[in-house]
Amino acid sequence: MLEGKKDIEVRLYKNDYKKIKPGDTVIVHNTDNYEQTYMANVLDVRRYENLKELFYAEDINRALPGVKNVNDAIKVMRQFYTKEDEDFYGAIAIEVKIV
Repeated sequence: MLEGKKDIEVRLYKNDYKKIKPGDTVIVHNTDNYEQTYMANVLDVRRYENLKELFYAEDINRALPGVKNVNDAIKVMRQFYTKEDEDFYGAIAIEVKIV
């Protein structure tokens, strides 16, 4: 995100992620260095039934730079979320801008 290559966060629609709405400011952690954080403005939140629907609707490169197709994007997300959780909660695309 800091390099400007990624401006969409993909999450399951659960817990605190259900509360996020456009206009909010959120704290984002660097995945390479969790202690490094930065602020981001939420521009939009789009809800989907599942990750497949999300990745067909969204620009994959904005969410997972370097990932080329929907199947690979889902494989990446499977590292974080089970298919059962995905089916139960659904997915969201959180569009943000670093401030």
